[in-house]
Amino acid sequence: VSYLEVAPNYASVILGIGNTFGSLPGIISPILTGYIVTNEHGTKDWKVVFCTAAGIYLLWVHHLRSVCFCRTTTVGY
Repeated sequence: VSYLEVAPNYASVILGIGNTFGSLPGIISPILTGYIVTNEHGTKDWKVVFCTAAGIYLLWVHHLRSVCFCRTTTVGY
């Protein structure tokens, strides 16, 4: 389903908002990584970065499974 099918009069606005939210992780993650990774602890800082990213990913997968894939349809007899 495209934005044009959902709301033809507001498709451009919805597309802009969606692209903004889609671009935010690419803007925020290098900044946060720069704050987390200092050369004082060696590879331990990178472990924090990757574990944080994995945790966020797992939370998102759990959210998608609970919202999108757990809906069941009943077949009437």
